[in-house]
Amino acid sequence: MRNLVLAVLLVLLSQPVQAMTVEVLYENCKPLAQRGFELADADDVVAIFKDASCEGYMLATIEQLGDICNGYRYLKKEYQDDAGLQDLIGNIGAFVGIHGTSATVKNMNAAIQLFINYAEENPEDWQYTPRGRDWLTEAFPCD
Repeated sequence: MRNLVLAVLLVLLSQPVQAMTVEVLYENCKPLAQRGFELADADDVVAIFKDASCEGYMLATIEQLGDICNGYRYLKKEYQDDAGLQDLIGNIGAFVGIHGTSATVKNMNAAIQLFINYAEENPEDWQYTPRGRDWLTEAFPCD
């Protein structure tokens, strides 16, 4: 097992740094979904890399957009009685409605499936960097 982890880390470290496109993320996530979100066999290093890439991207997206949502919730609660800040909080709320999500790690498989659906419905976006707001915020809005 240590050798497998070491091999995966070495592969990751040896890759050139570049932004992942919708197409690449789709190609990494689709097999995972087709397996019913069961991780690849330990002897299939390429599939393990794709699974890790997909789940890592989704985890980072959920965490980033979730932090936006949690920060907004904090502001609403902490400054709910400050009339001078209500307009500002309202404006922040408009931003959060576009960029925030209530999704958590518990929603990982749903987030992956939402991304796959988005990618299949928007092939014109395959050349661009994936933006979580395009598939997460509608299904998991920041309340």
